[in-house]
Amino acid sequence: MLKDLFTRLFLKKASRSRIEHILKNEGFVYCQQDIDNLLKGNQKGTRYGNIVLSQKEKEVHQKRFLKIVLDGTWKTFKLFRRQVKVSEMLHKNNLLDASTIAAIKPFLSPPLPYCIFETLEDGEDFGFMHDQPSFYEMFTEKDMDNLVNTIYKFHLSGQHIDHNTSKYVRNVTSNLEHYKAECKKRLNKKITHVSKDGSTVNKTVKELLHSYLKIPNVEKEIIKILEENWPYVHSSRIDKGHYLVHADMQIDNVYKHKNGSFELLDFEWVGKSDNPVIAIMYDFGNLRARSWSSPSFQKMLDKAMIKVGKKYYKDTNMIQASLTLGVIRSALMMSRYHLDFENTTKNDKRTETEYHKMYPRTISALASVLKN
Repeated sequence: MLKDLFTRLFLKKASRSRIEHILKNEGFVYCQQDIDNLLKGNQKGTRYGNIVLSQKEKEVHQKRFLKIVLDGTWKTFKLFRRQVKVSEMLHKNNLLDASTIAAIKPFLSPPLPYCIFETLEDGEDFGFMHDQPSFYEMFTEKDMDNLVNTIYKFHLSGQHIDHNTSKYVRNVTSNLEHYKAECKKRLNKKITHVSKDGSTVNKTVKELLHSYLKIPNVEKEIIKILEENWPYVHSSRIDKGHYLVHADMQIDNVYKHKNGSFELLDFEWVGKSDNPVIAIMYDFGNLRARSWSSPSFQKMLDKAMIKVGKKYYKDTNMIQASLTLGVIRSALMMSRYHLDFENTTKNDKRTETEYHKMYPRTISALASVLKN
């Protein structure tokens, strides 16, 4: 408690001098442009700065991934601490079988907490992947099987986490009423939508989906699907241990090795569930929704989740229910944002052309479940 209070009081916003102090102290080779790049933050704002730099280790220069907390807030620090602690746990516990990027040197003290992570490949991106067409297009069926295998192993590794690590991992609820309320909140959100003919309307997500899908009561149909598949949440529960949930599964949080194997990173939203259905619903759903620009990637993902899932779970109906819940939840979540012209073009900084490509594909994913 006292340590947390000390940290909270002495956290500071990043400055050029503070970042330069870290880079010098850790023996990184850098230039002023590198500091500028760190200060810009990542694509989600200026909470973190990320960069790959060369670091001198025992007279040898080694590429390392550096992540620094930039905004100096307690909220960001707690999320950062969680991802660092989970990374450490996954590497130190010999019972775990989940491939994740190693946290080589965590520094969680004020004024600027940071962590140095491992990089294992040569090349421009050192194995890190990004939400760009070229990264989706490089996937083969074998690659997808390997990635899905890594995801399933990550879920199962939650059964071996110790108490010290478990306290940093948030609980992900399996309460059906929570997800019904989540669904209704998104459907009743009023947003600004621009249709392809250029007309602008202010309507709820529910009203827009009704006009596009021609389904009289979208909310009722979504709730019905949740209720029909929720028995698998209950039947797959375990009494002891947990399943880990990445909860931010996207290609940006995947590291690919030259041999085709994958590792996961960025655990700021990681959680634990008492059943595998919730874990699959979140992580499959998020990965599928975020890859809206690549139908071929989505098709391979759908196939691999069933194929590889049979290695871990005997009940294929349970797996299918998890996938259905993943699509319905993530497609609704993304419809709320993709239909929203203000969010897509201003917050996400997408072009109007991209906007008109995004929401039809997201709506199509929702339709594939509702009209099945």
